[in-house]
Amino acid sequence: MAATLYNRRFIGIKFQAIPDFVKLAQAYGVQGRTVGSLQRVRECLREGLRSDSPSVVEVPVSHEEDVFPFMPPGKGVKDTVYGTSKEMAVF
Repeated sequence: MAATLYNRRFIGIKFQAIPDFVKLAQAYGVQGRTVGSLQRVRECLREGLRSDSPSVVEVPVSHEEDVFPFMPPGKGVKDTVYGTSKEMAVF
């Protein structure tokens, strides 16, 4: 959406070094998982939701990717952009 709505101006954080979020979660005594492929998204989310303790699920996403659902700035819930059925199929 940044390419469409913001003329390719991206909002976010650029880490100098990317933290190991799984190890960080473990340091706090919770489970951590990294989704390494599209096929593992559902599996990792299910594992985290089935757990009786807090879980961290890291989902690395390129800053060039459109992430759905997306609510445009200054808009309400009724204006949420959901993407195509293919983009939402993972859920």
